[in-house]
Amino acid sequence: MEWIKTVWEAFKADVKTRLGIAIGCSVFLVCRPYIEQLPNGQKVFSLLAVLAFLLCIFFWVSIILDLVFKIIQEMKNKQQDRKYSKYILSLKGRKLDIIKQMYANPQHQHYWGQKDTDIMDLTIHHVIVGSSRTIVDDYIGAEDLNDPPFLYVLRPEALEVIEKHKRKFTDKSA
Repeated sequence: MEWIKTVWEAFKADVKTRLGIAIGCSVFLVCRPYIEQLPNGQKVFSLLAVLAFLLCIFFWVSIILDLVFKIIQEMKNKQQDRKYSKYILSLKGRKLDIIKQMYANPQHQHYWGQKDTDIMDLTIHHVIVGSSRTIVDDYIGAEDLNDPPFLYVLRPEALEVIEKHKRKFTDKSA
């Protein structure tokens, strides 16, 4: 029963370890004619052949499944990136003006009211991120004390998309 625990631990190991075990078992099976020529080679091979075959299949299947899941995850990530870029590039009106103002700032940041629906939408779609703090001095003269200005910054992912399409996000009047 101890060997089952050992195999299970090897199965949970990283891909390199599993690949090493799978290749080792495959080599053992392929080298059958050479092993059988050794003294007591037939006995050794007959004892270990079934175990090596099962381990070989088990580990090769796990490696192939890992590869398939990794490919699927990469495809999902690319699809999400395309949707994200499409959302940013389809911004219009006030949301586009907000992004333009933030992009024009060298630090890519600006103070906005937290209850602004356009700011909320941009935050929900992970285009900007808000700071958890605000400075009291900045909004003492503000009109709405219930909605003090918070510092918002463009997210790096959004900045990458904006950098690729600078023409749309640079203010033409400047």
